[in-house]
Amino acid sequence: MYPFPIAPQAVPPRPPKPQPLRGDADPIAAVAGNATMLGIGYMLLRRPILAVVALCGTGFLAWSAAV
Repeated sequence: MYPFPIAPQAVPPRPPKPQPLRGDADPIAAVAGNATMLGIGYMLLRRPILAVVALCGTGFLAWSAAV
């Protein structure tokens, strides 16, 4: 029926999963940067109350990192 023999397909091996990088970023700096960008985004959306709350959160994070 087939002009060539049917054989099981060879499945290529999966590449190894990438290992997560450790110790590259300061977690406090990453959180403060995210909160700052969140506040700026709220300002661009003209949501002043949420922007002030997000920026107060940034200030608290900066204060807690300094203490």
